[in-house]
Amino acid sequence: MLGAALAATGCQDTISPRVSTEFEVKRDEAGKVAVKLDVRNDADRPTVPLMVEVDAFETDVPDGNKPLPVIHPAPFVLNRHETRTLTAELDTPSAVLALMSVKESERGILLKSVTKTVEPKAVLTPPAAAEPEAK
Repeated sequence: MLGAALAATGCQDTISPRVSTEFEVKRDEAGKVAVKLDVRNDADRPTVPLMVEVDAFETDVPDGNKPLPVIHPAPFVLNRHETRTLTAELDTPSAVLALMSVKESERGILLKSVTKTVEPKAVLTPPAAAEPEAK
């Protein structure tokens, strides 16, 4: 009933957008951390402006509580069933905790939030030289 009343008066802004996300954080062969975020509008109408944020924390360094801004675009609108892909790369050997959030820009309502972690870069140590046998 309320939805019909809002539609009749043109107040569609009060309905939160339906968005889905795919969030990947992984370490590549070179040891860099690749971050990929897909945001998709699942509705048959454009979204309100969306604010997307991805911050990273290096968990095993002294300043690990200081966030590194990874993806912070200006707020954007997705047309019906549109997908926007955002990517970034971090060059750090440390373990990384990545926090992703999607909010309505105007009202600040949280739509999606995901946390992912990546292990530190494996340090390759050369094999120990074989010791000669004592006679």
